[in-house]
Amino acid sequence: MKEVVKIRETKDLTEAISKIERIPHLRVVLTPFCNMKCTYCRPGGEGYYKKDTQTIDTPTLTDLIGFCGEAGFRDIKFTGGEPMLRKDLEQIICLAAETGHFENMEMVTNAYYLPGRVRVLKAAGLTSLSVSLDTYSKERFKQITKVDGFEKVIGSLKEAVSEGLPTRINAVITRYNINDVPKLVDLSESLGVVLKLIDTMDILMEGDNWKDYNGGDWVSLSEVDKMLSDRIKEWYYTLPIGGLGTPMRTLELKTGGIVMLRDATVGTNYNPEICGNCRLYPCQDALISARLTHDGQLKTCLIRNENLIDLMESYKEGDIERTKQLIRSAFSLLANAQYEPNRWKPK
Repeated sequence: MKEVVKIRETKDLTEAISKIERIPHLRVVLTPFCNMKCTYCRPGGEGYYKKDTQTIDTPTLTDLIGFCGEAGFRDIKFTGGEPMLRKDLEQIICLAAETGHFENMEMVTNAYYLPGRVRVLKAAGLTSLSVSLDTYSKERFKQITKVDGFEKVIGSLKEAVSEGLPTRINAVITRYNINDVPKLVDLSESLGVVLKLIDTMDILMEGDNWKDYNGGDWVSLSEVDKMLSDRIKEWYYTLPIGGLGTPMRTLELKTGGIVMLRDATVGTNYNPEICGNCRLYPCQDALISARLTHDGQLKTCLIRNENLIDLMESYKEGDIERTKQLIRSAFSLLANAQYEPNRWKPK
């Protein structure tokens, strides 16, 4: 796991962040589909797609990833849906590594299909892993995901640790699983991995097909401080890879554990050119990364679908310079976003 930027001077967080060079990271959505049906999830920021949706082939995807590397992206996250549903996953990782552009290549996965594959993925070039796990209750896991896969996920975490692949647990916290936090902390400490807690999205677009989502599930992560008050040694802020996104209040525990809180009320990065006329501004997620969708579009924003940057039209026409220019423009928009503290508040 690439070392994150730590900010210990918290009196003026905005000033501290302004001094840090921010290089947006790239999220590559390998598929919009997932084997789990978590009620809060909008896969890859893409929404839901019909079963006949077209996914770009490996050579095209590799070309686009390489162009993104040329534009300045240095950190890449393979995601979905569930990225491990893509049968050519190891090949894609290997080809991306061979471009020589990326310093960190992470996969975000629910880990259901991970058992027995960690060593091969690491050999292909994967440098870190984020595993989604919202509860340490087998029954609650099944309620959240609609899949009986708790033991597989726990086994995958242990395998990743044993293979020496830097790993983090990501947990989306709602009012239904907030009381699972202490057990998740215990698990992360026992494995020697970082635990990242994320507040659920309190955004729903008009006409969105994110049908099972309920913004009323949102719960303040300040509750975590109360739960862990007697275990906290110190706290500071860390920034996501590349320094763009929401500063995460990070708790260092007396027993050595690390708990990161992705709390949207702290503030995040916006760009007037993208966000200025958006009816959702200031939103919870804002500008964190560029997302290369499964069908070759580029997204600078998680929530909206009407501002997609079509890379495939110029690519199919053989106008590679135009494709690269579109990517460079998106990189610039993200890199020039500015941190705005305490903008978003829950409804």
